Amino acid sequence: MAKAADALAPAEKVSRRPRLAPLAELPDYSAWFEGKEFSSDWLSSKIVPWFTALRDWRDAPAEVLEVGSYEGRSAVVFLSYMPAAQLTCVDTFGLEDVTSGTDSGQVVEQRFDANLQPFGDRMTKIKGTAASALDQMRTKGKNYDVVYLDADKQRDGVFGLSALAWPLLRVGGILIWDDLRWGTGKADRDRPESAIRLFCSAFSNAIEVLHDDRQMIVRKSSDWPLISGSR
Repeated sequence: MAKAADALAPAEKVSRRPRLAPLAELPDYSAWFEGKEFSSDWLSSKIVPWFTALRDWRDAPAEVLEVGSYEGRSAVVFLSYMPAAQLTCVDTFGLEDVTSGTDSGQVVEQRFDANLQPFGDRMTKIKGTAASALDQMRTKGKNYDVVYLDADKQRDGVFGLSALAWPLLRVGGILIWDDLRWGTGKADRDRPESAIRLFCSAFSNAIEVLHDDRQMIVRKSSDWPLISGSR
């Protein structure tokens, strides 16, 4: 899909940071959530750039990896916007006694299962920790066209997951980090932004930054960054 990705619309420059221009005609994504149960919506206000970044995969048999699924809202978006895609979802779903608000992990998992049931075998669910799942995928030689990272909000964890996800993404593929600016006012170690920016800086000549706003969206241009003086 690298050739298709080359046709991606150029990012607009806003405040010296690239922003993807919205498509002229946006899909009616609100309809995708009808008849499903969600306790919150942190995604709808951030996904318009996805449609531009992913438009060349819209009708392709793409492989998508989502790390951090919660109740499945983002999974519904991927599977609805990309009807030929296969999606792998990784989440603990309360495996480590993690709770969200008043809902237990078991309740969240039940919502996820019900919301994704209509997509049948186009979705594979992996229940486990993100780091362990990503390492097993690397060992098995898995590769994906799109990777979405939304499993951690602390600096160290986000950087580690970014490094684990990188070899799974094919050249030409799209990597999306959620929550770039989450946690304003918190200590740096408790926010994801510096980890995401450090990773992008370290891999600056192996990526193309497409969108830098509430989320970071990049395209992978090579397997590994060139290091000055290396052979």
